[in-house]
Amino acid sequence: MTRQCRACGREFTPKRGKTLKQEYCSLECRKKPRVCEFCGNSFTPNSTHLNRDTAKYCSRQCGGNARRIKPQKKICIGCGVEFSMGGKDDANNGRRPSSKYCTHACYAEALRIYTDAQEASRVYEARRRALKLGVERDEYTLTEIAARDQKICGLCGKPVNMLLSGMDMDGPTIDHVVPLSKGGNDTRSNVQLAHRSCNLRKNNKIM
Repeated sequence: MTRQCRACGREFTPKRGKTLKQEYCSLECRKKPRVCEFCGNSFTPNSTHLNRDTAKYCSRQCGGNARRIKPQKKICIGCGVEFSMGGKDDANNGRRPSSKYCTHACYAEALRIYTDAQEASRVYEARRRALKLGVERDEYTLTEIAARDQKICGLCGKPVNMLLSGMDMDGPTIDHVVPLSKGGNDTRSNVQLAHRSCNLRKNNKIM
C-alpha cells in the first residue's frame, strides 16, 4: 500500500505498523513547516505535539477551537436564510457555536418581536385583572404612552431608551400609578412610562 507524502507529494510505502498514521516519506519532510488548519499560521511540529506526523494545528488552543467549533450549515430562525456556522472567523468574533441567528441584526429583531409580545401579554393581563376587578379601563399601547410621556420615566424622571428590550432593566414598561391591587384603574390617566428597574422597585406601592 502506498501513500502520498503531505510535504513533497511523492509516493511512498509506509513502514510496517504505521500504514494508517505515517503521512510523510522521510524525517526531512516530517520536520518541514506546515500550515495550521485553523488559524493559517505556519508552524513546525515539536515536542508539544502528541504525534508530529499527524499534527494539523500550531497550538493546543487552535486544536481545541477546531474541535469545539466545527463548521456546519444552519438555518437562521430569524430570517430563514442558510448560513455557515463555525471555523476560525466565528471563534475570533466570539460567536457561540450554538448561535441560532445568522447576524446580530437578526437576533436584535427577534428579541424586539419577543419583547413586544411579552409587553403585549403583560398589558393584556393587566386588562384581564381590571375586568375581573370591575374597574374602568382604556385601550392603549406602550408606544402611545411613551409618546405621551415624551419617553421620560414617570418614577425617576430620566429618559427611557425605547430601543431596549422590555426585559432589560433599563427597558420600557408600563406602570400603574395606583396599582390595580390598591384599587387603581387601567385607564390612560393611571398609567405611565417607567424603566423596568424602577417599576420592579416600586412594586405595588403608591408613590
